[in-house]
Amino acid sequence: MLERMSADERAGWVAQAAEALRGGELVLLPLETVYAVAADGGPGEGARAFQSLSSLCAQPAPSTWHTDDASDALARLAQGAGRSPEPAHAQLVRRLSPGPARFELELPAEPLAMAREAVGLAPGAADDGRAIAFRAPDHALARAVLGAAGSKGVAVIANGAAAAGLSRTGRELDPEAVGRALHEGAIAAALDDGPTRLGKPSTTIRLLPGGGHRVTAVGAYEPRFIEKQLARTVLFVCTGNTCRSPMAAAIAEHLLREGSGERSGGLAWRVRSAGVAAGEGAPASPEVGVALQKLGVRAGAHASRALTPAMLREADAVFAMTEAHAERARAIDPSSARKVRLLDPAGDVPDPIGHPQSAYDETAHRLLELVRRALSELA
Repeated sequence: MLERMSADERAGWVAQAAEALRGGELVLLPLETVYAVAADGGPGEGARAFQSLSSLCAQPAPSTWHTDDASDALARLAQGAGRSPEPAHAQLVRRLSPGPARFELELPAEPLAMAREAVGLAPGAADDGRAIAFRAPDHALARAVLGAAGSKGVAVIANGAAAAGLSRTGRELDPEAVGRALHEGAIAAALDDGPTRLGKPSTTIRLLPGGGHRVTAVGAYEPRFIEKQLARTVLFVCTGNTCRSPMAAAIAEHLLREGSGERSGGLAWRVRSAGVAAGEGAPASPEVGVALQKLGVRAGAHASRALTPAMLREADAVFAMTEAHAERARAIDPSSARKVRLLDPAGDVPDPIGHPQSAYDETAHRLLELVRRALSELA
């Protein structure tokens, strides 16, 4: 069992599996969904490996291109087809990857062939002639193998191990069947990492021309969850979430309603605000409402919220009022650090609290221009 091995031993298995894939052999890999048989999906040695995989799995459906970066895969496919990724498609791929989401990018015949060639896939290895299937698994060991093999130019394809008779349920391997396959040379390596985390297949999402999508097979992700990922979330952060960040959020919602930062490529918007040192449930300062009213901005009811890791992970962009706020946000959730930036690239937005109404009015005017620019850049 690989979970009982040392880091050096695991690294050795990763290197062995990647080398086998580069040599045109089949490898049994654990994913977060089910176990899968992987092969080089490119021309040359990959063509032989793909034929071996097809023979072993005996499935009419195409395999799936597995990669350690699904967003990069979408970008490369789109570029190869001579176009840019649809914003809604890019959003879905980014929000659902790595994870149990299998995407099928639908393309006309000629662009599909160009895209396939651009990423090094053989005809039919991961496409059905109408769409190319790809995904990034959320499994550290599998991603390590994919990264090691892909660094040498191998486009790894995979199909379910259950279909190959190597797993009774998909979640756990059949030791006897795996032993026979290794002995007979049907597979070159088997990485047993214990029961898979989910034990069910990926959800398949067809990416349609024009930015639309359709769920064609429900797996680990439910359709309702997928739909929620199409909303682009913007988060404004200050100290107590009673002055600057709720003012910025109200302005952003106003601009979006007025069409200054409207939907882009089928994406909706959600606006949130929070404070790095906020209490829960405090209203906005009275001066905030006055300043917003002077701008013609309608401010709804507000209750302060403390910034949490979940808020940061949910957000697509996080705008901090000061560098101190940005540093604190990055510390709260380091994995979201790349999303965090200053609302004003030129410097901090001062806190008007404790100052007269004129300071709030001045802050509101400044925020109006800053938020308008931020939404424009995001769109």
